[in-house]
Amino acid sequence: MKFHVQELSHRNLIDKSCVWMLGKKYVDPVEFQKDLESIIWCSYRKNFLRLIGNKPPEEVGTFTNDTSWGCMIRATQMMLSEALKRKLRKSFESVYHMRKGIVSWLIDGKDAKGGAPYSIQTICEEVYTRDKKKPGCWFKASEIMLALQRIHRSHCKCTASGLDMVVLLEGTVYLDQILNQAGIELPEDHFIDVGSEEPSEEEETKKELVNENRDRSKSFQSAGSLDAKKKLDFINVSLDEGNSKDFRDDEDEE
Repeated sequence: MKFHVQELSHRNLIDKSCVWMLGKKYVDPVEFQKDLESIIWCSYRKNFLRLIGNKPPEEVGTFTNDTSWGCMIRATQMMLSEALKRKLRKSFESVYHMRKGIVSWLIDGKDAKGGAPYSIQTICEEVYTRDKKKPGCWFKASEIMLALQRIHRSHCKCTASGLDMVVLLEGTVYLDQILNQAGIELPEDHFIDVGSEEPSEEEETKKELVNENRDRSKSFQSAGSLDAKKKLDFINVSLDEGNSKDFRDDEDEE
């Protein structure tokens, strides 16, 4: 990491380039390194208490580590810890006590009953209880986020009572959805009815080109025999004679 910081400093002297981290822009390598080192890092661990220890091993396995499969859980823990840091800065007497408190909620080997509602033990138990997905699997981001949302809403009185978690699964974040969760309603004139606006000449031209390309694609797919498709030279690949056999069509081999 020191090497990267030195490189950043060197580039700043030449072209004033910068780097972004967690939504913040940095041009000073010292400030960047300081903030980087302040991030709570949740990594793979081993030799902790067996995951979902209240279930028999033949049902859920005997995992005492998350190496190679717990990456989504760790990344989500780090994201949550950063959100908690920003929310709880004024709730602790010092930054040290804040970090210590957040880490205690994430610590491996304990569960929610033991004071660690966001630990890997708590998360794995919640995912298995709700989705019947065992430790050792590769989890989707939505699975971990929804599990953490349920966990947080059950235990936020002990951690961050004024902070809620909203999980949007459509891939697009809408401001009104966030504000509705917070009980804030925007006035109707705040929104723009895009359907009422007449498209400009440039937008009409783009629309016509898109439709024209779509029609061409449909006609090609309907006509598209194998010979016709081969006439379209999408990618030119230069192959040695020794390797060309691997790329032949099945039809040629017959």
